[in-house]
Amino acid sequence: MNLMDLSEDIRNGTFYNMESVPFTEVRYIQDSDTEATFIFSEDPGELPERVFLMPSGDLYDYTAYLYTLLGEAEEDHDDETDETIWTIKGNTKDTPEARSDLRVDLSFNVDVTFNNAPKPIEIMIKNLSTGGFLFISEENFEPGTRMAFIFTLGSTPVYTTAIVRRTLPVRPEHVTGYGCQFVNLTPKAEATIRNFVFRQSMAQGRGF
Repeated sequence: MNLMDLSEDIRNGTFYNMESVPFTEVRYIQDSDTEATFIFSEDPGELPERVFLMPSGDLYDYTAYLYTLLGEAEEDHDDETDETIWTIKGNTKDTPEARSDLRVDLSFNVDVTFNNAPKPIEIMIKNLSTGGFLFISEENFEPGTRMAFIFTLGSTPVYTTAIVRRTLPVRPEHVTGYGCQFVNLTPKAEATIRNFVFRQSMAQGRGF
């Protein structure tokens, strides 16, 4: 492998485990919408099968992609410098190009009732799709926690329910990201969210 020839394609990032704890820096090349090659300057040893990749970016960045690593890291050499490197492939369905659900980045606060708690808790939603959303909070919530809130950004307010599926790494580090899935949406609620996401996508210049 000649890293000099690939220098314009090489990006930097951080691997996080499934508990959203960072454990190693990594360089990578995006081979396609669904596959990447990860490059290490030292033998990374045994890696977990599934990792979150957070690309290097701004402090207030809420982008992390779930990858499945394929096999074990293999020793290689940089033809230009004769540096010993280790590489491993990974695939994902989590990038914007590979996702089946259209997702938009946004930021708004909403009062949410968790597990029939007597008082709502304010959270900040950072991205939204027809299937779910990411929110950040300084509070701790376990996967499986259920919630309900009124979604007011669409054409009409609709009642929504969702469940926390997993924690997600985010910046800054004093908050935690939570990936949530909508559950038991009425046809009206689903259509309202879908139309809102579509309009936001078009406004952000993404489209389909």
